[in-house]
Amino acid sequence: MRSTPVEFLTDDEAAAYGRYAGPPSQVDLERVFFLDDEDRKLVDLRRGDHMKAGFALQLVTVRWLGTFLEDPLDVPGEVLDFVGGQLGIADLAVVKRYTERVKTKSDHQREIRRKYGLRDFADAEAELTEWVAARAWTSGDGPKAIFLDAMTWLRERKVLLPGVTTLVRLVARVRDETTHGLWHVNRAQREAAKDKARKHPRLARASARLAVAVEALFESDGWGAPDEEPRVSQVWQAIEAVVSRSDLRAALTVVSETVPSPGAEDPDDWRAGLLGRYQTIAGFLKLLPSVILFGATAEGTPVLAPMRALPDVLAYRGKLPAPLIPGRLIDESAVNGLWRRLVFGHPAHEGDAVSRHAYAFCILEQFWRGLKRRDIYADASTRWRNPQARLLEGQAWAAVRADVLTTLGLPADPGALPAEHCS
Repeated sequence: MRSTPVEFLTDDEAAAYGRYAGPPSQVDLERVFFLDDEDRKLVDLRRGDHMKAGFALQLVTVRWLGTFLEDPLDVPGEVLDFVGGQLGIADLAVVKRYTERVKTKSDHQREIRRKYGLRDFADAEAELTEWVAARAWTSGDGPKAIFLDAMTWLRERKVLLPGVTTLVRLVARVRDETTHGLWHVNRAQREAAKDKARKHPRLARASARLAVAVEALFESDGWGAPDEEPRVSQVWQAIEAVVSRSDLRAALTVVSETVPSPGAEDPDDWRAGLLGRYQTIAGFLKLLPSVILFGATAEGTPVLAPMRALPDVLAYRGKLPAPLIPGRLIDESAVNGLWRRLVFGHPAHEGDAVSRHAYAFCILEQFWRGLKRRDIYADASTRWRNPQARLLEGQAWAAVRADVLTTLGLPADPGALPAEHCS
């Protein structure tokens, strides 16, 4: 499976990161660059027009870009004019004096960060990682789209942008890991299905050969006199009359490799194997239902409800040894098929406890199947949206109905179509 290239931004896009791409529109100037009363109080604490202008430019710049500039005066002329006009500075050329003292810039940045609650990227990196994983899992968008939305996510939460390389690599890495995780789940399911299809015919043939041998063995009880035991050579002669010894040995090997020994734990191939990967999905499962608004059809609703409740299940902290949690926390009706053995235990866990890891994967697998069938959908997603959401209705459909039916070669009466196929 191909990995996402780390360098998915062009040189121009990387150079424009955290910088003004051009002058903001008048609407944006009035919305973002306007200095309110609290801003003005902070600005007016500076001495001299050059200090006031420089401080104000750093303030509005970090509000707009989400980061401070290496050169705080590297702003479009429109921004300088808009800020200077609010401060009543007649000669804006004085702002050049702002950078004469190197320490001034960093002092003002610290004050702005403290006053406006701006956070370092390191404080929000784990949360952003989970958000990127959830976004990559549901949207199917490329790394560049997720990268741009991650910048917006950081700005909305007052988190200062990291260096461009840091954010690019985080998005690429998390998107790759998430995509690979889903790929491994799908691969495990596909391999299990292939393995089952491959083994069952062999198992059936092998079992039939063993059955013939066992039948001959039972028949040997009636050989000879009542108090006379049949010789081993006689039994083998009877067996080899219907199945050769080499075929019997091969059949025994197939059955031994395929069927667990009596009392052994059910290997349950891919499901049991997934439980060791719990930590790779726990983070974004806690965030997924809150980041993406999902809807469901009647078929998908029984799965979507426990999926929405899953963050509380995963966040639970109790006294039971990991990964066990109280059974009252889960939706028992959502646990189906072979997952029941892994969730409830075999034999059952004491005190009605259940496996948190197995339950999380049980719900995730059904949720993933629901998404693929569109029983569960995300209207904000480009990949997993409701397929019926854009169907024409009412007057819009009536206006194009005749043309669509003609193009598709369909009759105006839908009841006529099955009648034609049945005739």
